[in-house]
Amino acid sequence: MKSVQTIAASLVMLSASTVYANDYNSGYYITDVDVYKYGERATMVPEQPQMPELLADHVLVGIGARAGKTTVTTITLWYRQILGNGEFGPLESTNYGSKPSHELECQYVNTQDKIAITGMEWRINGSDDIAALRVSYRKFDSQGNLGTRIYYGTGVKSNDQSKTCYDPGSGGIEVSYFPPASGNTSVVTGVGLVNHNENMDSMWLYRGTYINR
Repeated sequence: MKSVQTIAASLVMLSASTVYANDYNSGYYITDVDVYKYGERATMVPEQPQMPELLADHVLVGIGARAGKTTVTTITLWYRQILGNGEFGPLESTNYGSKPSHELECQYVNTQDKIAITGMEWRINGSDDIAALRVSYRKFDSQGNLGTRIYYGTGVKSNDQSKTCYDPGSGGIEVSYFPPASGNTSVVTGVGLVNHNENMDSMWLYRGTYINR
């Protein structure tokens, strides 16, 4: 007979696999969403109890995070819904993590109504604080086509947005993904993060292909 501990461990594993199952948020305008894993220990499952991901056919326009002593406790995603014909819905946000209401340490929010984040990079410093955040994004034209030019934005400190949040430190950026300059229309639709030994050692990005219909 299995021990209570064995059964409990099995339930935990089942729960984790259920949360991060392959029910990716593909839709009508953003298709073929899949998870891509980056970092020194990319196989580590994100520490957020629920994967921070958008509803189908929403574009990511901002992200912020807070690192606790051993985990990334808080992630906020800002997003807009694709309405079609080059139109997008209002700016919205959702909090994730074991402590979703905690104040963020670093954030980037683009208030333009026609952009989509395509990549990002992070670093946690030796005090378990988010020390660096930078994103890449593309702009949509008035007909809803996603431009080929890539722009970059730097995070700011959440408690003082006049100060940037980009300190690569002596060890440099810990995890990064930026798309190639052309040849794809990939956008980010979900982000899971891991704080391991004061490093951002695992970043899972949900990425899908945008199609203007």
